[in-house]
Amino acid sequence: GCLSSFLLHAFKRVRKLVLRMSRIIACLPLVLFAACSLTSEISERENHEATPFEEDECYFAYQNASEAVQINGKIYVKSQNFNSSLPPLCDSAERVASFNATHYLFSLAAVIPGFRQFVVKFNTTFVLSMTGNHCEYNAMTYKYETTKPPKLRKLMYMDENRTCLIFVDERNSTAEQARCQLLQPVMYVDQEVPAKCQKVYDDNCPGEKITVYQEWCKNLTEVSVQDFLRNRTTTGKPQAC
Repeated sequence: GCLSSFLLHAFKRVRKLVLRMSRIIACLPLVLFAACSLTSEISERENHEATPFEEDECYFAYQNASEAVQINGKIYVKSQNFNSSLPPLCDSAERVASFNATHYLFSLAAVIPGFRQFVVKFNTTFVLSMTGNHCEYNAMTYKYETTKPPKLRKLMYMDENRTCLIFVDERNSTAEQARCQLLQPVMYVDQEVPAKCQKVYDDNCPGEKITVYQEWCKNLTEVSVQDFLRNRTTTGKPQAC
């Protein structure tokens, strides 16, 4: 009787242990799946964070450079987060001619230090291109200064009404500082920057913001860089523009 009772008790304990192990084994795939999912999610999040805003597929709809170059009239640089060769003031761009879907002629203008009564302008070609995984033109290569070679800049953001644009110099990852300019067409430049555009600028373009535009910029006379250099009465080496 004692032996039978002992065997029955031992059998029950073994059965409980087997059932418990079965539950653990059954749950193991779920635990592994959850762990894999969490690892994958963290990896995707890290990759997403390392991708610059201007190359993030979530924002491709706001990065159509073909639409940006169709804006008529002057587009003024309102603010930027980097220092230029010359202190930026009244910088603007305006489409002069369209050659085809990718080639345009633009006029760039800015105030030269010491000559605030007018802006000096020069023409440069704009060549559109696609970078990263973009399927539409999102970038443009042009001369930012007459004395320097053309450089590629990307459209980081343009709102749906084309009232605010943000351009950024080419970079490979978020580890590189974003050198940005926030621009507005002449029709909107005296208005407040749209909230969404301002947020993109503040969130993705860190550093001290330099005010480039003043209301009186629109009233300045334009002078070509050739005439400016030709008519200078002062001596000394001309400053690049």
